[in-house]
Amino acid sequence: MNINMYQVICFGHSGTNIINTIKSAYPDILCIELSADKADIKNSNADKNILLSEEGLGCGLDFDLGKALVKQNQLKILECIAPEKEIILMSATGGGCSSGSFLELCKILHEQNKNFSVVVSVPFEFEGETRSQNTLKVLLSILDFISKERIFPIDNPKEINGMTLKEIFKLMDKEFVQTLKEIIMY
Repeated sequence: MNINMYQVICFGHSGTNIINTIKSAYPDILCIELSADKADIKNSNADKNILLSEEGLGCGLDFDLGKALVKQNQLKILECIAPEKEIILMSATGGGCSSGSFLELCKILHEQNKNFSVVVSVPFEFEGETRSQNTLKVLLSILDFISKERIFPIDNPKEINGMTLKEIFKLMDKEFVQTLKEIIMY
């Protein structure tokens, strides 16, 4: 397994948690964090962090803001991507950054003729309608930028009764790492 051939780009608050879990398992893999929230950047173990917004207050659930911030930071983002490494985008879709920024970067990478894979999860029902709608926008558009063979969906765990939210999301972070391992081993 040659993890040095890969780089992972994650988005928003969930991206921070995913990266921190990845770095525990694979400390040498190149990780890039894109977030509009200063707290995410501060808490991230990513090798490269890009704060998408000067205010640093996040995108909330604003899908269009997430897209706009990636457009504004396109050159900075592309400069952080190692051209010799395979790109894997990972996102727990639903939020403005994890959906809007994620989809916009897919579009930019496609326009730049970059090969990339994506690992995505969808929000739980209890996370609300707006997150579901943001995810639907991503899922309806993503095939415009990437072939289905390079999309790796993560299913939500079926049995979450009795688990805390923290335990549920930690479990999801581990699923992202497991899917990364499967991509690397493939």
